[in-house]
Amino acid sequence: MQAIMFDFNACMYERPPLVEETLPNQIEMCRQRLILYKTLQSNDSIFINALKRVLNVKKCSLGHLLQVRDSPEIIDARKCDYISHWILRVAYSRTDHDSRAFFVRNELRWFKIRFNNMSSHARALFINKYQLTVAIEQEKKHFRLTGSWYKIYFTEVVELVKLRMYPMNDGYIFIPEHKVVFWFLQRLEKDLWNSFHHLRKIHPVCIDERLKTIISLLNLVRPNEYNFNFGKLELEQLREKWKNFPLCMKIQYENLQKNHHLKHFSRFQLGLFLKGIGLSLTNALELWKSEFIKIMSEEQFIKEHVYYFKHLYGVVGAKINYRPYNCEKIQSQGVGHGQIHGCPFKHSDNHMLAARLAKDSVSNDEIEFILALKKEKDYNKACTRYLECVHSCQIGEDTVINHPNDYFEKACQADVVDIEDLFASENY
Repeated sequence: MQAIMFDFNACMYERPPLVEETLPNQIEMCRQRLILYKTLQSNDSIFINALKRVLNVKKCSLGHLLQVRDSPEIIDARKCDYISHWILRVAYSRTDHDSRAFFVRNELRWFKIRFNNMSSHARALFINKYQLTVAIEQEKKHFRLTGSWYKIYFTEVVELVKLRMYPMNDGYIFIPEHKVVFWFLQRLEKDLWNSFHHLRKIHPVCIDERLKTIISLLNLVRPNEYNFNFGKLELEQLREKWKNFPLCMKIQYENLQKNHHLKHFSRFQLGLFLKGIGLSLTNALELWKSEFIKIMSEEQFIKEHVYYFKHLYGVVGAKINYRPYNCEKIQSQGVGHGQIHGCPFKHSDNHMLAARLAKDSVSNDEIEFILALKKEKDYNKACTRYLECVHSCQIGEDTVINHPNDYFEKACQADVVDIEDLFASENY
């Protein structure tokens, strides 16, 4: 069983581990995986060599799984990876939805990093283990394909189907070897969510006491969240301070003033942001009403929209206390044609983003720098740089904004305190 589990640096975690390990060692293994989560959370687009260095400095043995060649430490690292995954899978199954989603995102990212880093020989053996169908020569010739291609039913790689980049026939899509990782990611994601559903059902009666002990000793890493204690914001203050909004919210607020209406996802994103910076429900209704009634009657606004905004504040319906979206959630949203929600540093094209940055008096050199960060998918760093340019402040090199409400607070205080000291004084 051990050989089956520990043959490769990447792993699908299909069965709970059947190996014995001491309680202190299990706790240490979990601690190392939590270090990995923190590292991935703090670095949106970290490269392999940089990740190796960080994990080495933090004495995280999981870094050995980023080696292409085998080494004496590999088997121990694979064992640590397997055991810690399963313990933390159980631990996170007891948490809220956002924390479970955080676990899944980190696991998928960790798998993708290791899979892509495997040697071509090891990757081929790993793929062969799951008996994926190889495209035959006649099929490759028909679609003019060269190299190694696989034939997979379209529902098993939905993300690739959406791209419309690869040939399809009779419900099957043909994908190159380097894209097979999407099949594994979709399968792993489905397995993890199904497992959570099962574990949450059996927790009350079937979880071993020794496992409860381990979980109780773990300090689980949670999604980056912002502490919403910035005080109350009156409507008159909002009209003065909206220029301190992050670009994502500023664009939506300006469109609200210009068009006197926003689509559903924009209303939700901006509405929760305003709630988070302290705008009361009464003031929020007054704000939305003052704009909407410029294109509709007050009666229509009351009939069609008041319930919606009360729902955002959790006073009607299921009375859910919705939290403002963090950057990660905003960036993960789909943004269709004609929609303005989402993250402009991710979802806007370079021309539109550059024009917007110039409008906010960002210099040409800084625009180029921000566009370079966008290209590298460092969207949070691009937003942080935007804050520094617009508000003439400096933030520590290793610190990034990860929540729109956090941006607003820092922007409001940038003129009265040294922002580096502000970041240094808080625990992120």
